[in-house]
Amino acid sequence: MTNKKVAVIIGGNSGVGKRTALDLARQDVNIIIVARNTNKGQQVVQSIRQQTGNSDIQFIAADLTTESAAASLASQLALRLDRIDILVSSLGILTTDQQLTPDGYDQNFVLNYLTHFWLINALLPLIKNSAQGRILLIGALPIIVRRLTPTSPQPVPSSSSYSGLTVTSNALVGRLLLTRKLATILQGTAITINIFHPGNVPDSSYGTQSTGWLLRLFGPLIAQLSKKNQPIGARLATAPELASVTGQFFNESGKVIRLPQQFSPSLTTDWWQTSCKLTSQPLNY
Repeated sequence: MTNKKVAVIIGGNSGVGKRTALDLARQDVNIIIVARNTNKGQQVVQSIRQQTGNSDIQFIAADLTTESAAASLASQLALRLDRIDILVSSLGILTTDQQLTPDGYDQNFVLNYLTHFWLINALLPLIKNSAQGRILLIGALPIIVRRLTPTSPQPVPSSSSYSGLTVTSNALVGRLLLTRKLATILQGTAITINIFHPGNVPDSSYGTQSTGWLLRLFGPLIAQLSKKNQPIGARLATAPELASVTGQFFNESGKVIRLPQQFSPSLTTDWWQTSCKLTSQPLNY
C-alpha cells in the first residue's frame, strides 16, 4: 500500500465531491471516487489525472440506495485498501415526488442522510487504521441552516402531502446532528468528523452540496453570499492545524459556525436512535 494519503470520495462525479477530489489530487492524494454513473465516473477520473498529473485516481460504481450496497462497497474497498485516511461523503439528491428504496424507505431521506450513516459505519474499520482519519460531510449555507426547523427523522413521510424539499432539508438536520454525535462517540480515537458548506460549486446536484434548489427558492442574494470554488473540503481533509478539530460546522471560508439552540441534545439522541434502528449491520461506532 502506498504511503500517500488515501481518500474515498462518495458522490465524486460532480459538484462538491468532484471539486474536492480535484483539490486533493493536486496534493498527491490517492483517490477512489464512488458514484453510480460509470461513464461519467471514468470521464472524471481521466479529467482529474490530466489536470493534476496524479495517476492514483480510481473509480468504483455503486448505487448506494440500500444498506446492503453500502456493506458491499465496504467489502470491495477492504480488498483494495489497508486504510482510509479521508472519507468525503457528498452523496445527495432532491426528487419532488416520493420514491421508495428497495428497503421501503423514502429515497430523499436515504440518499441525503441514512446512506451517510450506513457508509461511515461500514467504512469505520478502515478509517480506524489511519494514523489520523478524517470524515467530512456536506452542509449548506449558514443562513439556511439558521432558518431550518429541526424535527425528528421520518424514514417514510406521508405521501399525501409529500414535499421532497422538506425531507431533504430535514436530512440536512440529520447530517449536522450526526456530525455532532459521532464527534462525541469518536473522542479518544484518531478520527475526526466535520461538516462544511463548500461555497457555490458548479455542477452540484442538490442544494446542500452548493446552493442548487436553495438558490431557486431564495434568489440571487444567497448566490452572492456564497463564495465560489473554495478549496475548503481539501483543507479540512489535510490541514495539520485541523488534525484534532472535530464536531464542527464550517462555512466556505473555514470559519466555525455555531448551530442554533433548536439543534438540541434530545433531538440528536432521537436521530441517533432512529438511525441505529434502521441499521441491520453490526455497529462499528
